[in-house]
Amino acid sequence: MVDLVNANNKLRKISQAKRSRETTAKQLEKMECRHDATFPLWPPNVEKLIDNPEYLAFLASMKTDRVATFGVLDKKLQREVKRREERQAAAAARQSRCEKELEEMTAMSSLVSESDEEPEEDTNTVCPTSEGEPSHKRKKTGTNVFIPHDILSRPSVVSLATSSYH
Repeated sequence: MVDLVNANNKLRKISQAKRSRETTAKQLEKMECRHDATFPLWPPNVEKLIDNPEYLAFLASMKTDRVATFGVLDKKLQREVKRREERQAAAAARQSRCEKELEEMTAMSSLVSESDEEPEEDTNTVCPTSEGEPSHKRKKTGTNVFIPHDILSRPSVVSLATSSYH
């Protein structure tokens, strides 16, 4: 089996331009015969033995040249894509809600400025968006120090700490 895989990999490395040569075509044909001679992965009447349509669809996809997939990873990827789409939809909803509020504030401020009841306020506010903006976390300053858990059980450290505060 290992020899079959190695021989197949050698043939796969041959470029498409060189595959039209007569010797290469014979090697490819010989490999196809070897593939046909290998053991079948399912019995000949497997379609009659399987009742589940989902299993039949999977078997049909296995018999064709398909991209291999792994169920657990596909489900994880599907969840990640769904979650990303939900976050994008939520961000779009927040953006549109913010734009509506800005329009309402602008309309209210224009009504107020027409009646001259209050001075005009700055309406050039920017709606916060979550996409592309880095989070503004507070950077910690100072030096990293390892403090052992039994530091207060040492008499010299305790006396030093208490003497500096008196």
